[in-house]
Amino acid sequence: MLRLADRLLAESCMHAAAEALAADAAALEWETVTALCCLPAGCVDSPTYQPLLEAELGDLDGAWLDPARSQWLLQLPLTAVRGLLSCNRTLTGSEATIFYTAVMWAERNGASRAERRALGECVRLPHVPSTYLDTVIGGGARMLLEIDPWDVSCALTYI
Repeated sequence: MLRLADRLLAESCMHAAAEALAADAAALEWETVTALCCLPAGCVDSPTYQPLLEAELGDLDGAWLDPARSQWLLQLPLTAVRGLLSCNRTLTGSEATIFYTAVMWAERNGASRAERRALGECVRLPHVPSTYLDTVIGGGARMLLEIDPWDVSCALTYI
């Protein structure tokens, strides 16, 4: 219904369907959440799937320690991964985990240059530990996410 409403530009229908899903978000199965993530942008402007995504994968360090959850994380569509990595409520011990997650997703999904650049924008370089920034990101791994060397230099300068 959301796809049809998006094609017909029926915004009130999209919002009504999204609200119906959000009302019972806790009962949604993981497959439904990932399907919602794949909908066109206009369909997912409302935070229908975000709470469930945050509940399952909002602790990135915990997600990487659990094989099942780490697989879920790597199978998410780009929009969902970007939303998770750029969300202020995402828990992580270090911004380096954000970088690691972005790199792992890009490698697993054969990300295009534009997708890698979009993922690189999720990494807040000033919050990355200086040793990680200097050795891993500055040492060439930044190329995996199309991060501008100037941005790395600036971040190193201000740490």
